[in-house]
Amino acid sequence: MSPLADFTYRDIHGIAGIRSAFPSLVRPLGMEAERVDDLVLMASELMANALTHAATAEPRVRLVDGGGCVSVAVTDASVAAPEVQHRDGNRVGGNGLRIVEALADHWGVHQHDGLGKSVWFSLKTGSSPLG
Repeated sequence: MSPLADFTYRDIHGIAGIRSAFPSLVRPLGMEAERVDDLVLMASELMANALTHAATAEPRVRLVDGGGCVSVAVTDASVAAPEVQHRDGNRVGGNGLRIVEALADHWGVHQHDGLGKSVWFSLKTGSSPLG
């Protein structure tokens, strides 16, 4: 596994960094343009969740090439497990994990022994020998 990026963000405006940097980092891996857009959307949503809900000064996002798949993990200091929200037409927001659940090939949460958590997802890149 090869790290492609490891960034921390202090506020919601930093998400623009994900949107600008990640496409050029994953395109060489053979991902279709639509999947690149999916990856950027999901990474942005997870970072927005960390900044909004996790009370973490500087959550970290890490992008890793796993050889045939790419993974993104957003790490924050909160031990609270995130929950997929049910669709509610009266609520603004609350769709981030539903988006990840719908678009990711795999996703989950890794708890760090009371020191926070990482919410992660992975997507196939199309660059593996098996296709």
